Amino acid sequence: MDGKAPQWDDIISGEWNEEDSDSPHRHIKEPDTFGHVLQLVTGIAFLLAIIAIFQLVWQTYGNELDAIHAQETIAINNGFDETIVPDSDKIARSQAGEPPVDPQPAESGFIGWMYIPRFGLEWKRAIQEGVDPSILANLGLGHYEQTVMPGAMGNTAYAGHRTPSDLGYADRLQAGDAIIIQTNTTWYVYTVQKSWIVPMSDVSVLDSQGDERTLTLTTCDPMYQVPAPNRLIIRANFDYWANTADGIPAELSDQQPSTPVQDTVANITKVVRDISKHAPITPLLFTAVFVLWLVFNGICWLAFRREREPKAPTWNVLTLLWRLQCGPAAPRVILYMLMWMAILFACWAWLCPFLASNVPWLETPYPGLQ
Repeated sequence: MDGKAPQWDDIISGEWNEEDSDSPHRHIKEPDTFGHVLQLVTGIAFLLAIIAIFQLVWQTYGNELDAIHAQETIAINNGFDETIVPDSDKIARSQAGEPPVDPQPAESGFIGWMYIPRFGLEWKRAIQEGVDPSILANLGLGHYEQTVMPGAMGNTAYAGHRTPSDLGYADRLQAGDAIIIQTNTTWYVYTVQKSWIVPMSDVSVLDSQGDERTLTLTTCDPMYQVPAPNRLIIRANFDYWANTADGIPAELSDQQPSTPVQDTVANITKVVRDISKHAPITPLLFTAVFVLWLVFNGICWLAFRREREPKAPTWNVLTLLWRLQCGPAAPRVILYMLMWMAILFACWAWLCPFLASNVPWLETPYPGLQ
């Protein structure tokens, strides 16, 4: 008697019975009520676990994608001229004398961009006036309103989140590293002097340091603790200023040493930033992947629809999603991966920001002093 090989659908859904494999009329057992409930609970549990992983990855890396769009939009709406970009090969000459100082804008107003070459040449974050959580939600940097503007005599201080894509690796900054601020007309170059940790209530780090031009960064410490009880402080001294019309600071030139990984990340970031000037990127990625899945799945359905066999009902949502894929095992695996990529980008575009805004324990810790 010829046996019938098990179908992949039946294996992953638990409906294949090895005792029936020798029968030419294999019987697919339909689960009883308890089996349906077990399928439903198991499927939902796995789905929630996957969404939790998506949320964690979004909070760590994914939210940077659309934050870039938010920051670029803020800069454009404030008339910021980006004719001078970090990949320019023209090095600006350092200027002597008193640096020009822009007037302090109103709350949430745009000040400029901050660059930290230690984080990669494509790393830059928008600076807005104020450190309100709604301002820092753009994943840029907030300027403490009670401190001076860039280049002025005194201490100019900024707060930023401790996510890996922002100030997550601020503890890796070393003495001598550059912190650069770009306004419409001027580059301000500061050099890191030291770092230390203080309680979140120690606002004395914002005080001016005598007759010096200094810059201070504050961010959460420890990195992944919610709420974070301490603040990591980075202190830098003013080095020089230059005109943006003359080029870029030497510290931002691509002649600086970098690893292949940093170069790859920089190239990807540049593409993402160019696209993000026009639209948020995660909805675009969702649309592109979903359309690709839809077309590929439609082609497989047309080609292999006669080979599909009826399946016993299942309440497992993951099995149902698998059954949406058409064709033999190999293309179905590819389709399944494409579908989950589309779900990932949909979560990053809409679900994850909603959860982060409405579930207290999913909020990004506030990095400012209070």
